[in-house]
Amino acid sequence: MTIQEIFVHIAAMKKNGRHRQSYTNFFAQTDGDYSIVESRDSIVFWQTGEDNVCRIYFFCFDLDELSRQLSQVENDSILDYIGECSDSLSHAFHAGGFRQYACFLRLSNKNLAHVFDTDYNPYADYLERFGEETRITSASLEELDTLHRKLYDVFDKHSSHLFDRNRLKELIIDNKVLVYKEDGRLLSFLIYTIEGKRFYVAYVYNSAENHIALSMYVKAAKAAIQAGCTYGYSWVDETNETSLRYNRLKQYFPDGMTDKIFRKET
Repeated sequence: MTIQEIFVHIAAMKKNGRHRQSYTNFFAQTDGDYSIVESRDSIVFWQTGEDNVCRIYFFCFDLDELSRQLSQVENDSILDYIGECSDSLSHAFHAGGFRQYACFLRLSNKNLAHVFDTDYNPYADYLERFGEETRITSASLEELDTLHRKLYDVFDKHSSHLFDRNRLKELIIDNKVLVYKEDGRLLSFLIYTIEGKRFYVAYVYNSAENHIALSMYVKAAKAAIQAGCTYGYSWVDETNETSLRYNRLKQYFPDGMTDKIFRKET
């Protein structure tokens, strides 16, 4: 079923279920065909991406029906839920065979320029020091294959929504991928996006000196500020204490938004 057909089905469900509590985790439109399990009060649909991960989406009024439908999807499937995940929703996922796999916290700074302002950030001068690193450059298309391979080697494809090769190519062309190399070897990279006034650090990998990660961030953030961004954010695994500490230097703190990731178990 196409996404347009799914929208039509959901619209009909909303019309029939007016004034009832609805639940959904569908937060992004992706083209292509979906497999579905549907009923009057619930639809579960899924698609397998380039990363070979089957991602589950749903819209429902009936959590018991949702659980029955989730029990029919294949093992190792992934279901994301962004926002407050109630006990009743967690129970429905659990009853359908899904167990929590990870939880990411959104860290944000609503005044991006304050990152480099000593009146607001006690680490501003410290960060400015790393802006002078000259060995960080924008990635070239010649590095696309290496970056794509490294992205999939370093990050967990189940808990991360990894960019596909085409998206990564677009970002390289747009100078949104920074790299650090020694003797021709890629040791570090930072990938970011700019959406209106929103600056999003998507992936950071660093196997060089600790300061290289900060230097890449400073370079990217200053480019984002120059482009008119006023809000910065990233998603960090709640168990990653190193990244949580690193983000405090930038005055990025948890803002209450979470992404809970559930995985279908055998």
